Amino acid sequence: MKKRVHKGGRPPLHGGYSLTKPVRLRQYLTTIRAALIKDLAAGDESNLSTQELILVDGLISLLAITRSMEIFIEKTQVMIEDELSPCLRNEYLRYRRTIREHLVTLGLEVRTFDTSPSLDAVCAEIVSKRKKRE
Repeated sequence: MKKRVHKGGRPPLHGGYSLTKPVRLRQYLTTIRAALIKDLAAGDESNLSTQELILVDGLISLLAITRSMEIFIEKTQVMIEDELSPCLRNEYLRYRRTIREHLVTLGLEVRTFDTSPSLDAVCAEIVSKRKKRE
């Protein structure tokens, strides 16, 4: 068995390093982590329980993976021949679902929106505005 010889330059890095290598990705993850801690614990990490801290750190790791997938797809292509890129088939959706589950566990607020007004209500509002102008 031949021993691989590395000829000068920087030694090869393991794949885990590539997750946090881009500076923008690191800044994005740091900003998201700080915002989550601000939302959950009024900006002070010591106000978080150990379980919440583990969930926040796990969420940041999941975001790093999904964002790395997105960067990879930006550099390559979404479709390979007639099929969707392998990382987008199932894994991406699984990671996004897990991110959503972490946010729900941490207490993500579900916002409800008013239903759109009925046609009668809109017409009545228009008529009342016209009457006020006259």
